Amino acid sequence: MHFAAGRQARRTAEVVDTALAQETRAGIDRLVDHLTADFDDPLLPGLTAAALLQAHRDAEFAALLTDDADRVRAGLITLLGRWAAEGHWLPYSRPGRPSGSCG
Repeated sequence: MHFAAGRQARRTAEVVDTALAQETRAGIDRLVDHLTADFDDPLLPGLTAAALLQAHRDAEFAALLTDDADRVRAGLITLLGRWAAEGHWLPYSRPGRPSGSCG
């Protein structure tokens, strides 16, 4: 499982680096496409459960998953920050609406 996780982490790093080098909207789309690419795979729920169980037992494996998640989070934060700095609103936010409100 370490090999597959390591390979996936390297792939994620490549995608994040590519996304950050692209125009902002294209980068966001690239990263989101990567994150959702396997959603239609019927094996995904079982593989996810197996990965979570393995991470609970194996600190090195957990660190691989954590590093991968941190890399994705940092990439998204950077891209969304650029998107906002360019004057765009996120689909779920509106000017004048208090932060954290649902309405």
